[in-house]
Formats: sequence, C-alpha cells, structure tokens
Amino acid sequence: MPRRTRLGRKSSKARSTRMTKVSAAQIGDGKTPNKYWVSVASDYYLYDPKEGTLDWASDIKKFKVMGKTLKQFDSYEEAKKFAESIELGSKMNGVVANTISIEDRLSGQVYERSIGGHQTVDDIGSGEVTGGNLVNYIMAYEDGSISKEDYLRMFAYLIKTGQAWSLQGSLYGRPAADLIESGAISKKGVINWKKVDELEESW
Repeated sequence: MPRRTRLGRKSSKARSTRMTKVSAAQIGDGKTPNKYWVSVASDYYLYDPKEGTLDWASDIKKFKVMGKTLKQFDSYEEAKKFAESIELGSKMNGVVANTISIEDRLSGQVYERSIGGHQTVDDIGSGEVTGGNLVNYIMAYEDGSISKEDYLRMFAYLIKTGQAWSLQGSLYGRPAADLIESGAISKKGVINWKKVDELEESW
C-alpha cells in the first residue's frame, strides 16, 4: 500500500516543526558534522479506503498540525533512546506526540514512530491480522522487515477480505495471485502450512 512518508526527506513545509532557523536549514543539507533532532507532531496516519493509501490524517481530515523540535543530539543512538522514551499520544512541550521523528543533516528524516489508526506503526503484535492492526503488517512488508509467517498471514487476510485486489497490483495483487497459484494460500484466504513447508526453499 502506498504511504505518504517523510523518511529520507526534509520535513514538508505543511508539517514542519518549530525549530531554530539554523537547525531547520541544516536538516538534510548533506554536510558534517552530523547532528540529530528529535521532534514531535500532532499528525498521524490514517488509511484512506478511497485511495487505498496510508495518508497523513491532516490531509484527510484537514486540521492544523502542531509540532516542535525537542532536543538535539550528536549521535543517532542517543537521539533514538530519547525518541523511544516518549510515549505516543503524550503531551510534550504543548504538543500531542502522535508522531515522533528524528531528522539529521545527512539524510533528512531517519526515524519515525507514529500512531496509525489506534496502533503504533512499529508494532505488529500477537500475529493475528485484524482490521485494527493491518496497517502495521503493511508497513513492515513495505520496509522489508516482515517475517515469512507474518507475510503469509497478511496476504491471507488481504485475500480473504478481497483487499488484495484493490491495492497496488505489483505489491499486492500479483504476489497474492502467486500465493494462490502455488497453493500456499487458498482463494478463501486459508494458509496451507504443509504446502508452505514444501515450498520453503523458494521463500
């Protein structure tokens, strides 16, 4: 599923956070020494069924985004430790932290943790795919971090609900058709784990 993302880019003007003019100019400028800024914003992800995409809630609901840069660090490890100490949905310096991000000089945005629906986008959970946590499986799939088991569970759910055929074909429709043709997943969205074991070498 296509996703409007800021990873590896400078923050968009509409969602830019409050920071000094110096730090704003340095983000993504490709120069050294590298620096890292941790920011929070009130925006979050929503699934747009009409477009079949994950979009920023402010683009769908049209609300003003509040944001603020909280702290600057010299290393990514320090910045990430601080970013992960922030609870999603908490209030930081007057801003509801629905999205927590790290931006640096070399690449732009390098880390993001956000509320997607009512789940955090970096947590798949128990292994059972539902409408509530589907977004997490999709994001893990698209960034390449999904496991084989979760890959199959996600596609079984998409096939069962029919969503596999309404999403981007090259990413979803084609693989779903291949999984059905191979016998790994039935047309009703049931995983044939015995068949999967037989096809193990091809995964």
